[in-house]
Amino acid sequence: MIDIEYKPVRVQLPDGSEITGMFGIVETDYDPQVELILSFKDRKLSAKSDDFFYAMQSIRLELEPEGIRLLCCGASLNVHPSGMILDMGSARVAYKMAPGRSAKQEDLVSIFDTGTDVIPATIEEQERYYDEWYRDRSKRS
Repeated sequence: MIDIEYKPVRVQLPDGSEITGMFGIVETDYDPQVELILSFKDRKLSAKSDDFFYAMQSIRLELEPEGIRLLCCGASLNVHPSGMILDMGSARVAYKMAPGRSAKQEDLVSIFDTGTDVIPATIEEQERYYDEWYRDRSKRS
């Protein structure tokens, strides 16, 4: 059985304007990989991966050179899944991290959600933030 869920997403264009796009979130009973489809304007991009976080990153890799950013939690500077989340499922959720403190259960957010606290970032910026947060967290343990 194929399960497709649709979620709106804000898309920031190179000129800073925003439009609404749509995520198609696809999971099947027969394929361990998930598929993420992004549609906006006259474009449609898709990526398959073991989880939705990295499928979203694949789509972002195509958009970043054009200066297009996704304005959702999964593309926010301070959001990243833990290794356990990646190992245990399709990574629909991730932790919103804050400098100087460990992530807790209440810090989990859906990577498809949006809000005023989303900080648009490139994949490189997001990964660097996560690495710094992780190193800082490890020093305190």
